[in-house]
Amino acid sequence: MKYRPSKQFILSLAILLGGGGFIGGEYFLVKMYPAYQQKKIIRLSQLLPYANEDMGIEMKISEGIFGDVEKFAGGVRIRRKSFWSVGPSISVTSRPNPDGTDEFSPTLLAQLQTRGIHEEIPRYRFWHTEINGRDAVLIRLYEGRSLHLRGRIISPERIVELDCTPGQEDEDLFLKLCEDTIRSVTIPDTDVVPEDGDPIMELQPRTAAVN
Repeated sequence: MKYRPSKQFILSLAILLGGGGFIGGEYFLVKMYPAYQQKKIIRLSQLLPYANEDMGIEMKISEGIFGDVEKFAGGVRIRRKSFWSVGPSISVTSRPNPDGTDEFSPTLLAQLQTRGIHEEIPRYRFWHTEINGRDAVLIRLYEGRSLHLRGRIISPERIVELDCTPGQEDEDLFLKLCEDTIRSVTIPDTDVVPEDGDPIMELQPRTAAVN
């Protein structure tokens, strides 16, 4: 006679397996997931060197942002593709500084500082700062269904503008990656010859997505 397990046995087995799965999942969340997240953050936070002689800049781009490089007149757009959502990206433009000044005017700074209030821009915040020895501003604002972090850096030769957005990724993490990337920008003096050292290579486009 062929053995047929009873309903009670099947129910008990299901409860046992379900309980084991629950305990295993809880262990992963408590013990393993934080370590996995920390390794992910460390990997995405790695800075990759990038230089563009046409724009007169050197910078380091966070691994979590770097992806395809799209060149356009006066700048580049670097975007990490995402299969399921809008990925992070950063656009960089550079233009000559017609005034030859090394600081932003007090009038411009006042306009940028109060723009969020006057134009009622959501989540607007303004910082007047310094980036690698250059006068700079950082602006956070919500635009086009995404949060943006924008930077503007001035030297006597040029003005560099950056627009970085997390897309639909983790806002806190990718805003930090955006800030790390923007704060890495260097505008070398045109009359200074670089010292000998490891060359900075222009990174080539990459199509593989970073999960």
